[in-house]
This record gives sequence, structure tokens and C-alpha cells, in this order.
Amino acid sequence: MPTPAERKALLFFAVVLVLGASTRAYRVLHGPAPSDSKARSALEAQIKAADSARRSGLKKPKRERKQRTPPKPSGPVDLDVAGEKEIEALRHVGPTLARRIVSDRDSFGPFGSMEGLRRVKG
Repeated sequence: MPTPAERKALLFFAVVLVLGASTRAYRVLHGPAPSDSKARSALEAQIKAADSARRSGLKKPKRERKQRTPPKPSGPVDLDVAGEKEIEALRHVGPTLARRIVSDRDSFGPFGSMEGLRRVKG
């Protein structure tokens, strides 16, 4: 025998089941409302218009991309005597790092080796 709480739960589920079934039966017997068919036909017209616009080639114009200049092939560069522009032409060296290299060289003298170059941050 179910407890009173179980009886309440079963009654609740039975009521929900009956309400759902009656709502579904009402919709089947009475069919869709006239406004639904109008809305559906309007939606279909919009979809057809969007599809025809897509097929007709109405696309977003492609943005022009900036042409990147390939890095200049450069031979060995002596960092003890090279200027900012020559150092900047090296791969992975931007204007800020080139400026730091030149200012460090001007302040402390020539690098002489890789150890001297490592004192420059970046």
C-alpha cells in the first residue's frame, strides 16, 4: 500500500498526464489556428527571399589584405657596427629591440660575443 506522500505524487503525475493528453487531443481535433498558417506562409516567403539572395551572389566584399613584404635575405650582420635599420632587417627583430641593441652598444661598447649581446633584454 502506498504511503500518503506516494499517493500525492501518483495523483500529481496522473493529473499532469491527463492535462497533457487532453491538450494534445484538442490540438489534433481543432487543427492549427488560422494565424499559425499565415505566420507559417510569411516565414516560408522570408526563407525563399533569403535563399534567393544568397544564390544571387550577394556576398560581403572581401577585405583587401595588406601585402606583407617577405623578410629581406641578409648575410651576416656585425651587431658591433650595424645601424638600427640593418639590425631591424633581421628576422624576429623589431624596431624596439633594434633600438635597444644600438643604445646598449653605444652605452657599454661593442658586444664582442654572444654573452655581451645577452645583456640586452628581449
